[in-house]
Amino acid sequence: MLDNTALLKAALKMDQGALIAIFDQYALDIYKYLYTLCNDPVVSDEIVGDVFSELLEQCATGPESIINLRIFLYQVAYRRVVEYNITGQDRKRSKTNAKILIPITQSPALSDEENKQIGALLVAINSHLNDIQRHVMILRFLEGFSLKETAVIVGKSVSSVKVAQNRALARLQKILWPDLENEGPAMLMSSDAPEG
Repeated sequence: MLDNTALLKAALKMDQGALIAIFDQYALDIYKYLYTLCNDPVVSDEIVGDVFSELLEQCATGPESIINLRIFLYQVAYRRVVEYNITGQDRKRSKTNAKILIPITQSPALSDEENKQIGALLVAINSHLNDIQRHVMILRFLEGFSLKETAVIVGKSVSSVKVAQNRALARLQKILWPDLENEGPAMLMSSDAPEG
């Protein structure tokens, strides 16, 4: 299997095998990311199609249009889900007060208590964070992007991403662990959290 750099070089030459390999490698991850943000399987699937359609368009425009394949795909997915939220879902939200939901699933590898804690964390993310904080938390801690990569994807500065992340962590800490309020947001970050 080719690495991302080789796949990208081949895709930029419109190599069909490389384009199929990219789709096979990233489509499910992009779908999960989108479903996490919009909680709608049909919309998630449509946006995945849009992401790979834009990839084809960019590959056709020339070799310097994409620098990092993974970041490019998530950047397009992020932009499309934001457009969807602004144009399509806001009208529904204003009528129903619906939130973008992160699906809550149980992991058999975790204890009941750990699954319960993760469920509470996801409910808090859904209920108490604004859209940019939610995006940053998902990209940083569920998708594993660095601060710099997250900033590129959401089109903000690294410092803005840090602020959103810290505010989100502080908000979650205040809601979920009020007894730790004096410890600061760093208490919530595990040792395997992606570095910035």
